[in-house]
Amino acid sequence: MSKQRESTISKKITDYLDELIGRGLPFYYEHRSGTGGFNYKKGVPDLWFTFNGIHYECEIKTQDGNLSPMQEKFKYRCINIFHNRYINPHSFEEFKLFVDSLINEVSPH
Repeated sequence: MSKQRESTISKKITDYLDELIGRGLPFYYEHRSGTGGFNYKKGVPDLWFTFNGIHYECEIKTQDGNLSPMQEKFKYRCINIFHNRYINPHSFEEFKLFVDSLINEVSPH
């Protein structure tokens, strides 16, 4: 399988979240502005979403991508200070498995 760009993975993720919202599932998300925008802040994840009222921060990386030092710092603060959930998927499939497990916890088949 060829390596996908972060933007491609991100688009698949937001399309999937839109699909889940369209199915009436309790999701909400916001994709943050790209590098250099007015509200851009180093280290802040690419998007955040809520499911059933629980907040998740999501930093998308490619298959061989790593968090920058600023991203590691935000991850630490997010988990240990803010007590938010933080995920770092390296593919759309990894994100989908995570989200599908959340959905199945709430409404098992």
